[in-house]
Amino acid sequence: MSATFTILTLLTLTFAALTGHAESPLGIIENTTTHTDLSNPRTNTAHGLKALDEGLTTEAIAAFERVLAVEPNNMAVRTELARAYALLGDNAAAARELETVATSPQTPAGIKDNLHSYTSLLTQSLRGGPRTYRATAQIGLGADSNINTATNSSYMVLPALAALGPAKLDDSAQTKSSLYSEASANLTVRQPLSPAWAVYAGADASHKQAFVSNDFNQSTLSAETGVQHTSPEGRRLTLGLSARQFWYGNESYSQTYAVTGNWFQPLGVHTALSTYASAAHSQYPDLPAQDADRLTLGSTLHAYYGNLSAYAGLYGGTESAEADINSQNFLGTTLGAEYLLFPTLSTYTEARYEHRDYEGYNPTFLTTRDDNQLDLSLGMAYALSSHFSLRPSIGYRYANSNIPMADYTRWQTIIALRYTRP
Repeated sequence: MSATFTILTLLTLTFAALTGHAESPLGIIENTTTHTDLSNPRTNTAHGLKALDEGLTTEAIAAFERVLAVEPNNMAVRTELARAYALLGDNAAAARELETVATSPQTPAGIKDNLHSYTSLLTQSLRGGPRTYRATAQIGLGADSNINTATNSSYMVLPALAALGPAKLDDSAQTKSSLYSEASANLTVRQPLSPAWAVYAGADASHKQAFVSNDFNQSTLSAETGVQHTSPEGRRLTLGLSARQFWYGNESYSQTYAVTGNWFQPLGVHTALSTYASAAHSQYPDLPAQDADRLTLGSTLHAYYGNLSAYAGLYGGTESAEADINSQNFLGTTLGAEYLLFPTLSTYTEARYEHRDYEGYNPTFLTTRDDNQLDLSLGMAYALSSHFSLRPSIGYRYANSNIPMADYTRWQTIIALRYTRP
C-alpha cells in the first residue's frame, strides 16, 4: 500500500475527529446543498468535500482555500486541503498543510501524533520512498579439484631451454585438490533523495578456507558507493566508485579501485538492455610488474517470460600493465538463465567465454601469450523459509593457453546456506 493511499484513507477520519465527530463530511454536504453563497465558510467546506467526492480536485482546493482565507485556524478544513493536495500528487504542499495542523494548539495530542506520522510518510514519498537495506550472509562447504589454479602437467618443456629436455615441475606448481569452507556477507543501503534520485552504499566480505593448506586461502573485502537516477519510464543511470582488497594465502595480494557506470533501458514488457563501462586500477605490492589499468565496455540483453529470466552479454576491453608481458586485450560473452520451477525452488545456469590476447613477448616460451577460457556453472536455490535458502552449485573451468603454465582445468562444487533480509 502506498504512503499517499494510506494518508488519504486516514485523513478522512482525522477530519471527523477535528470536527468533534458532530458531522461526517457527507453530513455537511447534505445539510448545505441548498446554499449557494460561496463567501460562507460552511458552504465552501461542503462544496470542497463534494468536489473531492466527484474527483474535481483543483475545484476542491479552491473551495478549501476560500474557507481558510476567512478561518485560517479551521484545522479540519486544512486537513481536507492536505488530502486534496495528496490526491493531486503535490505531496510537498500536503506535507506543509499537515505540519500546520500538527503544530496547532487547537489539535488534540492524539491526533497530532498521527499527523506527524502522516507527514513523515509524505516526506518519504517526496524523497522517493524510505531508506532500504538488504543484507545477506552465507556459509558453505565445497570441493575444489584445482584450488591453486595450476597446470595439470607434471613435466614441461621450456622452448628457450629445450636442449635440457622436459623439466619436472615443483609440487607447488602442480594441481592440488582440496575440500574448503566458505563464508561471505553483504550489506547494501539505498537512500532516496527524490522520486528520481537515490544514493547507495555497500560492503562485501568473503573468505575461502582451504583444508589442504592455508597457502591457498582467499579473502576479499570490498566497498562501493554511488548515485542512481531513475526515470518514470524505468530508464536507470548508475554511477559508482568501488575499492577491493584481496588476500591470498593469508597475505595481502592486491588492491583494486574502480569507477563504474551503467545505463539500464527497458525495451518492452519482456526485454531490457543494460550498457556498462568501468575503469579500474589494480596494484600488487609484491609483484609491481603486474600493476595494471583496465578499461571494460559491455552490454547485456535481458529477457523475462513468466517464470523464466535470461540474459546474453558481450564485453571487451584492454588492460595495460607495468610489464608489457602482462598487458592484454580481451573479448568475452556470457549467457545465462534462471527458471522458477516451484514457488520455493529455482534453478540457474551460466556460460562464459573469454579470449585474451597478450601484447608482450615471452622469452621463456618464445611467443606472445594467447588464452581462451570457458566457465560453466549450474545451481539451484531452495527456499527453506522467507529468509533462509539452500544453494547447491557446480562449476567447471577450461583454460586453454599456448603458455603451458596457464593451461588447466578446474571443477568446483559447493552446498551453501544463505540468509537474506529483507
